[in-house]
Amino acid sequence: MKLLKYAGMGDYLLMATEGIFCLFIAYYCIEEIFEIAEHGFAYFTVFGNILDCIVIGTSITQILLNFYTQYTVNSTLDGLMKLPFEFADFSSLSEISKTYTYLAGFNVFVAWLKVFKYLSFNKTMTQLSGTLSKCSKELSGFTVMFLIIFFAFAQLGFL
Repeated sequence: MKLLKYAGMGDYLLMATEGIFCLFIAYYCIEEIFEIAEHGFAYFTVFGNILDCIVIGTSITQILLNFYTQYTVNSTLDGLMKLPFEFADFSSLSEISKTYTYLAGFNVFVAWLKVFKYLSFNKTMTQLSGTLSKCSKELSGFTVMFLIIFFAFAQLGFL
């Protein structure tokens, strides 16, 4: 875990991209608020709109956790400078960093789910999704059997 996130010159590029990310999230938050005001409760009946809200909520949580982490790191390091021989407990910062990483992974997963909304405009992808939905029962049975065999093979390799 890197406590001093913006220590070197290369880290200022990270700060700039995080700032751009915050601007995009603010823009999309305002855009979604206008859509909710326009459509009302019907806005939440579309699965893609729910995914948009999840991405925005997760992103705002990540931004807030980032600010909280920076504040906590600065206050902890200031306290350590005053008492240099005291035990430094960074376990809470570690948990926050782990939560931040989990949120980032979940956010990327949901963002990739949103790609399927845009693939539906392509005729070939529409045929593929229709075919997969019609054979989902058979595919789910095959997937269960495949995973059992795959995990048995992985466990054999591990042992």
